Amino acid sequence: MKNFSIEMLTKRRLPEIIKIEEASTASHRWDEKELIKYFNKENTVGLLLQNGIGTIGYCAFIIEKDRVSVDKLVIHSDYRRLKYGSALYEKIINGADNFSSHFSKIKFFNFFVEENDISSIKFFVSKSLPSKVAKKHYGEGQDAILFYLKK
Repeated sequence: MKNFSIEMLTKRRLPEIIKIEEASTASHRWDEKELIKYFNKENTVGLLLQNGIGTIGYCAFIIEKDRVSVDKLVIHSDYRRLKYGSALYEKIINGADNFSSHFSKIKFFNFFVEENDISSIKFFVSKSLPSKVAKKHYGEGQDAILFYLKK
């Protein structure tokens, strides 16, 4: 894994996220309208993962009192299996308290994955996280696999 940085997502960086979504293997890719709607929610955070070439991944999550709910953790397909996903995962787990000072200490982490996104499921299984089905998590009534961690 080469040098990289992780920084907060700003609206001017949305076009980079859209490119990553377009290259994603997920069956439901967020478009610009969905991204804007998601990031306009209260307590929503986005992180960008960059290397020397540009933005190669991102994650989107909501902080609620004592938990973080991650709805997207996406790495561009050209950079998968190079530990960049693990870098974002670790940033969320180990740095969540830094994202907002007015929340109580984060104790729970939820990671939602489309039920047919095999590569993401394998990623979270490799982290030895327990999982269960989250019925109708996605707007179209599609179930998600919920991987969870208590810190």
